[in-house]
Amino acid sequence: MRIVRALRRTLVGRLVGAGLLATVGLVVAALVLSQHVASGHAIFHATFAVAVLAVGGVIVASRPEAGAASLAAAAGCLLMGTSQLVEGIGALGYGVDGYTRQNGLAGLHDLGLAITPIGLVAMVLGFGLAVAILAGRWRGPGRRLAVPLAVAFALGGLALVAKMIGIA
Repeated sequence: MRIVRALRRTLVGRLVGAGLLATVGLVVAALVLSQHVASGHAIFHATFAVAVLAVGGVIVASRPEAGAASLAAAAGCLLMGTSQLVEGIGALGYGVDGYTRQNGLAGLHDLGLAITPIGLVAMVLGFGLAVAILAGRWRGPGRRLAVPLAVAFALGGLALVAKMIGIA
């Protein structure tokens, strides 16, 4: 119950909670419809969405005092988790073979494919921004290196995303 109260404190927390509930609904729908649709594909995306949304939820619920740092990381997780949720709902539009389009939900899978790179970039930038914000609060000898390391982290993450989606 403490986690639910913590998630209710911010809009990002409430959206992460709603995303987690929607993902549970996706899993239930995939299991119920498993004889008619590509449920394994939908459950794959739901699993990824739950993992990313859970990380965002834990961050925003456990570190509300971090302010913008926790919100940036959680918002990135929210966008990535949402893209996977959309893709998972779209997977319910495919037949049991995983290839045959059965209904209009398959269009959501295409939309999910299109927005997943945006979610990946948002997640990397969210964590990079969080690290930069936290680094700016540091005191002591490591402070001068903290922000350049945060920028290097974000750029490295973006390079990895570019490689993953085939533009680098």
